[in-house]
Amino acid sequence: MTEERRKENKFILYTDIVGHTKMFGRLGAVFRPMRERHDEMFQQAIRTHAPSAIVQGSGDGFFAATDDVGAAIEAALAFRRALVTEDWGRFLPPEKRTPDNMIKARVGLHVGLVNVFYRDGVGKDFDGPPRTVAEKVMSMAVGNQVLLTRAVRDQGL
Repeated sequence: MTEERRKENKFILYTDIVGHTKMFGRLGAVFRPMRERHDEMFQQAIRTHAPSAIVQGSGDGFFAATDDVGAAIEAALAFRRALVTEDWGRFLPPEKRTPDNMIKARVGLHVGLVNVFYRDGVGKDFDGPPRTVAEKVMSMAVGNQVLLTRAVRDQGL
């Protein structure tokens, strides 16, 4: 097994579920299939729009890194569309079908030079300041909102 690290310019998506801890507290075990559906939707958006992206779980969300600004933006928007069109109420008993119990996620996008860790020629992990910036951008978003930095916008237009 060969391992190496390279500095590369990547478009970073960072996501999380808004109010995850409180929602889990309110819903308990009912929340698990909702969370699994959320994860499936993100993975599908990445497979469809950015199949070569490096993806990592981050608790109640994901990090993903790709070389293609269009792929990053399309994946983020596809994920958002899936979130807002999903019938979250189908997972819940009638008395729990309130707006507060519907999953809402937020996405932040940034671009920059990161360390990419390769194993046998395949990107497996990444880190660096752009990942932190994507997280901070995401934290400014509200539920089901995608925010991007000027750097992403400038490279995407």
